Amino acid sequence: MPIVTIGLALLALCVRIALGRTVWPHWFALVANPLSLLAVGTAIALVSPEPIATWLGGAAFNLGLLVVYLISTLLLRKAGRRPSADRRPDLSPAS
Repeated sequence: MPIVTIGLALLALCVRIALGRTVWPHWFALVANPLSLLAVGTAIALVSPEPIATWLGGAAFNLGLLVVYLISTLLLRKAGRRPSADRRPDLSPAS
């Protein structure tokens, strides 16, 4: 049941991302869905050398989540560095 709940929550998140109701870009909905998570995680396990491939074989969903969290962190960090109109200008004297 927990896996089904996570899958449904990710699908709902993907719909919100695709509709533009989040700060993530629209293309991120293609990465953050359950099918992509399994595909990415399985691909990581398949391209890894032995014995690492065996160790990662059962962790496909978790590896996919790791990749999504890394991409999400990079996207949100990049969005936080953009200049915003509501930030106060630097009032320090120019040197």
